[in-house]
Amino acid sequence: MATPLSSCARSARRFSAPRSDCDSRTSVNVGPVRSERGDTLIEILIAITVIGLTGVALLGAFASAISASVAYRRTATVGLELKDFAEAATYQIQSTSTSPLYTECAAVGVNASKSQVSYNGAPIAFTLSAGYQFTTATIAFLTGTSFGSCTAGQYQPQMITTTVANTTTGAAQSLSFIVIDPNR
Repeated sequence: MATPLSSCARSARRFSAPRSDCDSRTSVNVGPVRSERGDTLIEILIAITVIGLTGVALLGAFASAISASVAYRRTATVGLELKDFAEAATYQIQSTSTSPLYTECAAVGVNASKSQVSYNGAPIAFTLSAGYQFTTATIAFLTGTSFGSCTAGQYQPQMITTTVANTTTGAAQSLSFIVIDPNR
């Protein structure tokens, strides 16, 4: 059976220096204080596990952000191709400095290689970046408050809708723009 510790021994166990009323010859050495023993193996394993889980969560967040960035860049690039085409087509159809392509009741279409759009049979001078192609081109005519079919002899703004797609990812986007008779 263990013998109870004297008050001097208990003091020595709690404090690094013995109490002043205890004789240093009678103090008992009971071993290192808890704070001097170091960390246990379980504490180290728990710390490593927490650090590992935090690292995995951060890597997952970075991977998600990177993939979202790539998807946004592809969508934005398709949109830029469409806007560039709309500017070029509008200029060529409505231009008054050269002979404009504008025709009443015109038709639009995409050539067989899907690399060019034509307006009333005349190709619109525009080259898509590599990896992109035109998939559709349609035209509608303003009839009062909505767009529909053409009525010959009436002034009707024309709405051209084109779709461009990325040939590798399939990302596609459509854009509609209005052209008008430059002589009106």
